[in-house]
Amino acid sequence: MKKFLITGFSGFVSRYFMEYLENNEIRAFIKGIDVHHPDINSDAFKHVKYDFERIDLLDKGKVENIIFEFQPDYVLHLVSFSSVAFSWKEPNISFQNNTNIFLNLAMSNKTICP
Repeated sequence: MKKFLITGFSGFVSRYFMEYLENNEIRAFIKGIDVHHPDINSDAFKHVKYDFERIDLLDKGKVENIIFEFQPDYVLHLVSFSSVAFSWKEPNISFQNNTNIFLNLAMSNKTICP
């Protein structure tokens, strides 16, 4: 069984990814992390199991702990400030947030950044 860590788990892309795994009968265990609780019906999945943890990816210590404890085979990074309008209005905040959450994730996962 493959293990996937999915950031931005409450967004629509993670749901489509889970449906892809399920429809292709790929046995997977997913650790979803997000600042918002997901609205996913776990009864709809036979091949895919998941666990959710609410964390802020700007908290480097928590990110490191999750990766160390979960030991994912794959990371699907889906979280960011995605609003183009917001990025133009607040470019520094948008850039710092999106860059720092990626760095926290990448530097905590030795398979991405050895």
